[in-house]
Amino acid sequence: MKSFKKMRLIVNDRGIAVLLVAGIMVAFLLLFMVIGIEFARMFYVRGQLQNAADAAALAGAQKIMNPADTAQTEARDAAQAFAAQNTAAGQAVTLANDGSNITWPDSQNNDIAVGYWSETPVTCLTGGTDQFCPGGITVTGVGGTPQNVVNAIKVVPQRASGLESTARGSVDFLFAGVGSLVGWSKMDVRRQAIATKVPAADTYIAVCWNTDNGNKGLCQLADGTSCLYPNACSLSSVQFLLNTTTSGCDPSTNCSDSMAWSSLLNNTAASDVGSLLCGQQPVQRLCPNEQITTSGGTESGSFARVEALMYNPAYDGGNKSCGPVGGPFTPSSCGSGSSSVNGWWVEVPILNVCPPTNQPSPIPVWGYAKIHIVAACGSSA
Repeated sequence: MKSFKKMRLIVNDRGIAVLLVAGIMVAFLLLFMVIGIEFARMFYVRGQLQNAADAAALAGAQKIMNPADTAQTEARDAAQAFAAQNTAAGQAVTLANDGSNITWPDSQNNDIAVGYWSETPVTCLTGGTDQFCPGGITVTGVGGTPQNVVNAIKVVPQRASGLESTARGSVDFLFAGVGSLVGWSKMDVRRQAIATKVPAADTYIAVCWNTDNGNKGLCQLADGTSCLYPNACSLSSVQFLLNTTTSGCDPSTNCSDSMAWSSLLNNTAASDVGSLLCGQQPVQRLCPNEQITTSGGTESGSFARVEALMYNPAYDGGNKSCGPVGGPFTPSSCGSGSSSVNGWWVEVPILNVCPPTNQPSPIPVWGYAKIHIVAACGSSA
């Protein structure tokens, strides 16, 4: 009997050992499953923050109006508004904005910066070279005056430790109790997006470069490099005329044969443009070398519509200035009841064929120019 009892005890010990091994294996499997779930959730939250970053940056870039404005308040407000329409870990995405251009990792108190973006590294105001320069870069402005230029916005939505009071705190693990066993119950998540304002036509007008003698200066007013973006050049009181009878370009008086109507598509007639001018602003994004057709028609209705748009402070008001004729020209200075528009900044496609009304062959887009219209005459030349 004693030997039988001993055998039974031995058998029972082996059963307990098997149960312990199985229990440990299950525990490890559960632990790895929890870790897998947490990491999958973190990647999901990263994707949510990236979506918010992309939306905020794109929305902000569209509100960059005056490139000399290093504050870009409207762009920052738009970025915050669009970010808030997204959620991450079940919470609306919040972007901190203290008006500076210093973001993580140098500061956790600001998630928005405006600056200058280039496909190739450029010299930054803060020193060094980079593709994105917070605060912009210094270029030659109108009259040779140095000025800062911004063309892009950077957003860095984050959920990090120490930011709980600003609704931007770390993301809690779903299984925080398990994570606390190894001292890891939260995770910091940050994403980033940079968007630049894509050159696009603001109106249905195209102008051309005068390429005589190999120069690229508009109407031969300057050499071919000093006026290239982002530098700005003064064209004084040059007039852009649609004149099919006078050829050439006299910088001291006017630029005849330098302007054309265009629907920014492959089929254009003056009457088509006339109807387009009554609608919304163009949405076409034309890359260099894309082709458009133009029209040199002198339909009086089109000129009259341009004049009406020019002096309507509610139309594209962010790019207009109001005040006495001759300046000062301050963008966004037109109040809701103002009617004294004295300037309008528009981007126009530049064609490398002068006159730009050659038909019926399409003409390739050489680039874009931001011009300042100080008068639009629809009733007389």
